[in-house]
Parts: sequence; structure tokens; C-alpha cells
Amino acid sequence: MRLFILLVASFISAHSWSTSQAAEKPNGKPLKLTFFEMQDIGIGCGLAIAIQTPAGQTWLYDTGVSVDEQESFNAGRDVIAPYLKREGIERIDGIIISHPHNDHYGGLEWLLNNYKIDRLFDSGYAPAYQDSIDKFVEEGGDYHPILAGSPLVLDEQLQVDVLAPPAGFFKEANPEKRASYDHAWHYMANKNSITLRIRHGKVTILLPGDIQEQDQGEFMQEYYKPEDLKATIMSAPGHGLHADLKFAKSVQPEVVVISCLNRYGDGQRAKKVYGDIGSAVYSNKIHGQVQIVSDGQHYEVSTERTGK
Repeated sequence: MRLFILLVASFISAHSWSTSQAAEKPNGKPLKLTFFEMQDIGIGCGLAIAIQTPAGQTWLYDTGVSVDEQESFNAGRDVIAPYLKREGIERIDGIIISHPHNDHYGGLEWLLNNYKIDRLFDSGYAPAYQDSIDKFVEEGGDYHPILAGSPLVLDEQLQVDVLAPPAGFFKEANPEKRASYDHAWHYMANKNSITLRIRHGKVTILLPGDIQEQDQGEFMQEYYKPEDLKATIMSAPGHGLHADLKFAKSVQPEVVVISCLNRYGDGQRAKKVYGDIGSAVYSNKIHGQVQIVSDGQHYEVSTERTGK
């Protein structure tokens, strides 16, 4: 069993948002978030986050990366499943796929074939794993696309808001803004990532998928007031490669976790932008697996490695 090193314990000041009674008054059982470290197989960076709720449910936001050649690596089999076994978890209540890139849905098929999974959500935007969805539904699974404003219940002790993508999706590929190497189809899938805000008492988590730097400011300005985006903990958008200062100042996270790999550096862009506004920044490359436990008032961050 992996041992974790306690790094942070913090009291969270109350936010000004109006929240449900359940979210404001958690029952004292913890919310546990585990940001998994991925093996570098030359395909993207990989993101998978386990969400273990106060009521004992287990959800996944993304399932990491896989490679088909000789099945040399599959995040579902090689990263997520061993963790679930250590935790004594035999079924998954639900999986949310932020967008259809292999480094976010790569472990999905293996998990669907090897675990009892009750629910599956994505945005419905150009899924690259339609066969897996069809098989899941045929076998009695509950699949639904979700967009901004869609209801999503992970646990009665949590308030979950789907912030993006909007109904009808983002449609502008922005050739004048996006990087020259970023193909329109790749850019648009990132742009239409499912963004979740999860509230557990006074602790708020923002999971923005791979929304890119060129869109973070526009996304914020067009759809939400800055105060609506504030969060205590955030998964760095786009694996830390995309960090917009205005977006960062709106979110004002106390903790940012970067899911990056060696060939991408250690998320230097996000480290600088979020470090400069006072966030504590953790990287899977440096710190290994990162885990955050919240009681709704305080949270603790622990890591697999010290990062020194």
C-alpha cells in the first residue's frame, strides 16, 4: 500500500454563493479526491480523478490514457483498478468523461468490461468510444449526455453544477487564436470539455477538463461572473499547459493539481500563473498521486512523493 505524506491542512473561508442545505451542512463523513499519476506512453498527458463521496459512492472524472499496441498500458487496468482494490471498492457508481480524447477516456472500455458501473455521462460531443456506449446501454447501463445546467447528483451531501459546455456546444474553432499546431477537431473537443463545480460545505472543487488558454477568459466572461467560478481546489485546465491569468484570478484556487508528464515539463505555465496568485501547486509528475480529503470545513492534501 502506498504511503502518503501530509502536506497541507487548511481552514476554508465561507464563499458568498447560495448553496443547498446539504452542501452547507455535510454530515461529517469525508469527501476524497484522488488525482492519479499516469505513465507516459506518448499519447497526451492523461487525466483520471476518483471521487469518493461522503455517502460512500465512487465516481470517476475521466479514466486516463491507454495504448492499443500489445495492451502495454491501460490506466483503467494499471492505475485505477489497483487503487480501487486497495480501497475495497468493487463497483463504480458513475463515470464522467470530460471530452473525447484518448488521454481522458482511454481506460473506459477496460473498466466497463471489468466493473459493475451504474451510470455513464459525457457531453455527447463527437464521442470516439461510441461502441463502448452502445454496449453499456445494451447491457442495462444508464447513459446520459450532460451540458451546462444539466442536473447531476453524485451524493446528497454534495452540490454539483455542470458549467460547460453550453447547449449547442461551443462552435468557433478560433484559428486566429489557437496554436498553429492545434488541429480544429482537437481544439474543439478540448473547448467543449465538461466543466464541473462540486461543493462540499465550504470546500469547492472545479474540474474544467482541457479547456484551453485561448478560451478560459472568453468562457468566464460570456457565461459566468468571476465570483461564480471561485473554487478552493482545481484540476489545472489542459494539464497545466493552458493557464489564463484572468481565469486564474476569478477562480482563486487555494490548491491546483497538474496532471502533466516529463515530455511536457512540469506544468510550468500553470505553476507560474497560479503560483503568482498564491495557489499551492502540485504536479503528478513531481508529487506522484495526489489525494485531497475534505470534511466540508477543512481539507488535507497528501502526496505519494515529497517533490523535493
